[in-house]
Amino acid sequence: MILSSWNCRGLASKPKKLALRDWILNSKADIVFLQETLGKGAEVEPSLKALLPGWIFTAIDSNGHSGGLAFGFKEGRIKVINQWGTKQFLGLEVLSPVFSLPFTIVNIYGPCQGRELFLADLMAKSLMKSSMLIVGGDLNFSIGRAEAWGPSAREDPLSDFFLNLLLDNNLTDPSPVKLKPTWRNRRVGEDRIAKRLDRFLLSTALISKAPIFRQWVEEVGNSDHFPIFLDLSFPPPKPPAPFKFNPSWIQDPSFSTLFKDTWIHPGRNERVDKSFLFMENLKRLKKATISWKKDRKQNQNEELSKIREELKNLESIEEDGYLTQASKDRILHLEKLQNKILLDKEEEWRLKSRAILLKSGDENTSFFHNYAK
Repeated sequence: MILSSWNCRGLASKPKKLALRDWILNSKADIVFLQETLGKGAEVEPSLKALLPGWIFTAIDSNGHSGGLAFGFKEGRIKVINQWGTKQFLGLEVLSPVFSLPFTIVNIYGPCQGRELFLADLMAKSLMKSSMLIVGGDLNFSIGRAEAWGPSAREDPLSDFFLNLLLDNNLTDPSPVKLKPTWRNRRVGEDRIAKRLDRFLLSTALISKAPIFRQWVEEVGNSDHFPIFLDLSFPPPKPPAPFKFNPSWIQDPSFSTLFKDTWIHPGRNERVDKSFLFMENLKRLKKATISWKKDRKQNQNEELSKIREELKNLESIEEDGYLTQASKDRILHLEKLQNKILLDKEEEWRLKSRAILLKSGDENTSFFHNYAK
């Protein structure tokens, strides 16, 4: 899932609308965050919907000659459960096929004055307490000297405050693929200044659900801000383990019984496609074998626990010097059963590790386990 955020600096003119449309279509974003739409929400929403058919938008009014926020997303990509909004932030609680749980997205247009009070109040709001949280937008702060460019650029004096605020609220600022400014003052020479004012923040709980993520900046558009992007993805699911037949199963009488009960032989006078019947028998036997293998493993573990418990009790009697011949015979019998079960397990690990050139009986158990993982 790709999210993108852009302070577009207004949508009144046709060139800005076309630039916005091209940015959204070329970015392949699923959700977009817009700041400074500079219009009324009731007017911005239909204007954006007409510009981008198949997209759904929700917007709030600007604050005089600045502000205005909007969310846009492809129809069917997310479902809105709840919504909050003020002049400087817009939040949505949404459902998406990407996540198994509802998550919250918050679009922010940070003020130039009173930044400490604004962010402290924002972090105290209930929507910011969501465990699955994505914050994005023009937050209007930078962290450290590395996020300021230009001869006269200075480190944000509130860098430490912002950094501690993120830490206290379990929010992470993913490092961009390449550290670039997201805003520049469009001046040259000694007056040139650029900063990283726009960013995405992720809650630590969300990162644990979507461990693969990256953030980057693209130098496009006709605003003094550049759009930023966040790609959230999941590791590919582990493919199902292939079925492997263990030759040692043939020595188990229960498997022979399973085979006889599962395999169907055609009647002498029955006209059937033998190759088709053979394949159907294999499928049926494979399914039955998987179930049998699971039950067998559970039974072996239970039997192994009982054997070890009984051996422990018999050995405690031996220490007291009261071991009879019957008890000695019983110990030998239990040890044989234990060795047989352990040998079966070793054969299974050998097959699973694909190290079939090794002969059974090797005690290199750690090699088997590490190679099979």
